[in-house]
Amino acid sequence: MEFHMGYQFNTHYKIYPEFHQFSYNSYVLYASAFSNNMHRLFSAICDGKIKEKACTIHYPNDKIIYRPGVATDRGETYSGGKCTAPDKCDCPKDGFYADGPYCRICPKIPNCLHRKCNSLSSNLCEYCDGEIIDEHKQFWRAYIRGINGNYKQCVKACSWRADSTRCYPGSCPDHDIATSCKCIDGFGGHHCDKSMYNFTTHKMADQVIKEKQQQSNIVSYFKNTPKHSAKRDQPSSSPDNSSPSMQQVEKLARLVNLDTSLSDSSLPNSDSTENIMSSVEKETVFKLSDVVCATLKNQEFMDSIIPLITEKVIEMVKPKIVQIVDECMQPHLLSIKHNKDALILNTVELNKYKEEMKMLKTKLDKVEARIEEQEQYSRRTSLRFHNVPAPTDDNGDIIKPINTDALVLDICNKNLKLNLNTRDIGRSHPIGDIKDGKIAIIVRFLSYRQRQLVFNSKRYLKGNKSKIFIAENLTKHRYDLLHRLNTLREKDIIHSFWTHDGSIIVKTTENARPKKINSRQDIYRLGGEVLEGDDQNED
Repeated sequence: MEFHMGYQFNTHYKIYPEFHQFSYNSYVLYASAFSNNMHRLFSAICDGKIKEKACTIHYPNDKIIYRPGVATDRGETYSGGKCTAPDKCDCPKDGFYADGPYCRICPKIPNCLHRKCNSLSSNLCEYCDGEIIDEHKQFWRAYIRGINGNYKQCVKACSWRADSTRCYPGSCPDHDIATSCKCIDGFGGHHCDKSMYNFTTHKMADQVIKEKQQQSNIVSYFKNTPKHSAKRDQPSSSPDNSSPSMQQVEKLARLVNLDTSLSDSSLPNSDSTENIMSSVEKETVFKLSDVVCATLKNQEFMDSIIPLITEKVIEMVKPKIVQIVDECMQPHLLSIKHNKDALILNTVELNKYKEEMKMLKTKLDKVEARIEEQEQYSRRTSLRFHNVPAPTDDNGDIIKPINTDALVLDICNKNLKLNLNTRDIGRSHPIGDIKDGKIAIIVRFLSYRQRQLVFNSKRYLKGNKSKIFIAENLTKHRYDLLHRLNTLREKDIIHSFWTHDGSIIVKTTENARPKKINSRQDIYRLGGEVLEGDDQNED
């Protein structure tokens, strides 16, 4: 059905309940009734849903985790969104994109906590797992993004996490990527924490094994020598280059040959051979113990072997220590994380309150300024007469109560040459204490014109014997500004100042343009000092 305004009702829009009195088949609205309420009649439908029920999808097994410090850094699982047109959603949340009638979460990227996309093809990683700070510092990130401009993946970095490589002592030259780990000379292993082959230690061990093999050959020689032979070949070695155990064996062999040559026996009997073998074995054991003792006294050997022993002990003890530490620290870590989350929320709330207080202070300053202006405006018909002589009797005592109206009219008519009477004065009264027989009087005239007439005639008081002078009736704030300006004038920082209709005017030099003074900040800019108790942020 066509509307007169050119709109057509269809199933893509839904009428709100407050307008149910219009039926579907007879839905007709004219311009006068339709023009101002159209946006209230219709709501777009996305997949059969409207308002807050449309577009939103809950992801219980996936979430967007923002960088720490954001109010929602613990993870966002609801996509949110708003149905702005039939089957078309607006998805403002970071990490979600519009897909027809839904707001869907950006696709997963391995080891990426915060993805950002406008579609499936534009998916990028904003925050990788374990990315402590967004700087190129070694060991500060578990995973890296943006390698060569590629933000579609998180690459494992060299770090102290258990699933990576520490690469220390060493370096990761290719953007801190774990696969580029290069250990320094003399170290190796997955973490560069294993010492390489030590030539001094192994050389000593090889020498001990070699001597033991030679001794074994000598024993075998005695066992295999023919019994009918009175002489046997000696090993081809000299005392100079043979070991102590070898020299002992050769000595025993020579003694055996000497005994057989002096006696008529053709060869040593079996008991003699066994005794010789036993002596050789005992001598070998004794000499090996000397070698071990000498080796342990060798400082170079100890410097080499101790790190190896330490490494093995650490490999055996470290897992247990880590387990114990984890068990002891886990409750504290959970408490720290909880306190950190609470602190972040409190900081956000505190910043909010600070902004509110700042806004309220600004409003308060404006209100105070307006009140001060209104107070000064209420004094626009008032003047102050200073150094007015108080009336006295024949004894010199002050007559009380003091008729201030008569004193003011006497000054105005005689000194200022005006013609005023009591009908021109609303009220008058003394202010302050009487000093040296003189008082100050505040006068409220019935009209501003009368007040201004008196104030403009104050020049006739110049040089009077009583030193009477007339001043405007100012607020306490403006009297404080006058006092500060008087100090600046005494120091020759400014040339002169005066008041006009409650406003304070100042000239820095004789030929300078007059400036209006409104606050202490204006005094500070002229060179005035900050006194104790001053609020330097005063407007």
